[in-house]
Amino acid sequence: MKFNRYTLPEGKYRAEGAAKPLLLTVSSGLLMSAGFPPLSLSWISWFALIPFLVSLKYTSPGKGFLLGIVWGLSHFISLIYWIVWVVGYYGGLGTLVAIWPMILLCSYLSVFPGLFGAIAAPLSRRPYPAVSLSAIWVSLEYLRANVLTGFPWCLIGYSQGSYLSLIQIADVTGVYGLSFLVLMANLSLTGFLARGGSTGVLARSLETAFTAILIFSAMAYGHERLSRFQSGTGTPKVIKAALIQGNIDQSVKWEKSYQLSTIEKYISLSNKALASKPELIVWPETAVPFFLQEESELSQRVISAVKMGGVFLVTGSPAYRRSEAGLSYLNRAYLVKPEEGLSDYYDKVHLVPFGEYVPLKSVLSFVNRLVPAAGDFESGASLSLLDLKGLKAGTIICFEAIFPDISRKLIHNGADLLLNLTNDAWFGKTSAPYQHAAMARFRAIENRVPLLRAANTGFSMIVEATGEIIAAGDIFTEEIIEGEVAIGSYEKSFYTRFGDIFIFILIIFAILRVSCLMIRNRVNNQP
Repeated sequence: MKFNRYTLPEGKYRAEGAAKPLLLTVSSGLLMSAGFPPLSLSWISWFALIPFLVSLKYTSPGKGFLLGIVWGLSHFISLIYWIVWVVGYYGGLGTLVAIWPMILLCSYLSVFPGLFGAIAAPLSRRPYPAVSLSAIWVSLEYLRANVLTGFPWCLIGYSQGSYLSLIQIADVTGVYGLSFLVLMANLSLTGFLARGGSTGVLARSLETAFTAILIFSAMAYGHERLSRFQSGTGTPKVIKAALIQGNIDQSVKWEKSYQLSTIEKYISLSNKALASKPELIVWPETAVPFFLQEESELSQRVISAVKMGGVFLVTGSPAYRRSEAGLSYLNRAYLVKPEEGLSDYYDKVHLVPFGEYVPLKSVLSFVNRLVPAAGDFESGASLSLLDLKGLKAGTIICFEAIFPDISRKLIHNGADLLLNLTNDAWFGKTSAPYQHAAMARFRAIENRVPLLRAANTGFSMIVEATGEIIAAGDIFTEEIIEGEVAIGSYEKSFYTRFGDIFIFILIIFAILRVSCLMIRNRVNNQP
């Protein structure tokens, strides 16, 4: 029997015709979404890609690209549908109009699985494709996380948050190592399902055995790291903290008439928290809905409350700075000390595009007319730390929590713990607050430091250096979240010291593998 370059012998699992590959691909994208919060079916991610991967084995690179686009659209639309709520309600566009920005973003994100599909179509039929294709997928994830300011929302590795032992490997590889393991499992299983007969049995067996060794090694490593933490190695310092979840309605948050009641609520909850004698109280992003740096009556209320309570306060507030060019506005986290009042501060460095600023403003100036809520903030100048009397805190504000390198640099620069201040009220009662909190949790594991997360409407949580959540609030509730965390229970992690070296190795390997494929195809196509 004669075959062309993109044809394989018919088998039990062959995807024939146009409808079957499309149905398989769409179902695969939806199954993968189920692995993420709020469903958090972590186990399903180990199989979710199989229908998509089977479809790619019997197609051309061009059709593989289109199938990748279809997979991306089904996955991302079901995953980040909440953008319609944010843009439609708070952007003032209405639901029907807001659907289009969501589709535009999902279409862009779908280009990355599309590229994977184009490469995987021919490469999946080579011997031992699992390592190569896993490296290519993870390399494309890294590209998505960094191109055009980056959008690393719900990378595949984040789906494994249910498995505490397994995710400990993030202190070496970052979240990308977990993405790699999930891809390896899907590809190895696909090899058995899509290749009938005895052909390539040895190759498939070796690939599957290698994948199993990687997964069990990661679990064994995680078990050792957890055991070490629980055994209390070293002499860590313990800090008691209270997180205040004010649950301020976003629709009135910035109205001047509500400023006093907002501050009184936060002060009242903080005074209640003093009964447990915390050393640090944390309020969410822009919990103070005015310029705390100004010597106003409201600012003095906050500072006086801190002096009376005798406890450090970290709170979010808008800020501004003057220059020859005029005023520039910043999203700031202040440290307020009982003795000194306003002390250190951190200005948000990685802003939300089209939320806190408009990129390429001279070209995209129409965005402000379309979406009045689009902000006009400027990035902070540096990754400054907050001095908590012998301890250093690194602060990440809202969107910054999904960028691993920001937290890594803060810890590398000397921070002993991470503070995540956020206002997820924008998301409403969608899946976004669940997903955002799940991703923030990984920053603790990667850097082996505790994470204190104060969110206006939830989820506020206290996370150990192992990623274990020791205290957490609910969503859209007014709460005080209290707990103790150990500082210095681990040395600086491999990830903190060396960053994304794992992904860089994978990228080099992926480039070499694709280059070899292109050279081989060029030679084969020569007359």
